[in-house]
Amino acid sequence: MELTGFSVSVFDAEADVWRQTWVDDQGSYFALTGGADGDTFVLQMSTVRGGVLVELRMVFCEIEADSFRWLWERSKDGGATWEPAWEIAYTRTG
Repeated sequence: MELTGFSVSVFDAEADVWRQTWVDDQGSYFALTGGADGDTFVLQMSTVRGGVLVELRMVFCEIEADSFRWLWERSKDGGATWEPAWEIAYTRTG
């Protein structure tokens, strides 16, 4: 599946959280919030899918000067357990 999307991230100083909004050509809209969590950076949101409350999160981990891992995960039990949906390893080039 080819996907074209766009995100905007801003730091909300009053709330002390990062906010990211994502939209794409498949009709998806995500409004995530979060920030640093130890050695990781986590942005998270809740949504209802098929009548079930689902937690979604992006986890940026193993962050180095020239690389990091990005995990897109979901939970159907309020965040007690997480299932991977996507995992991407990013490496700086050039």
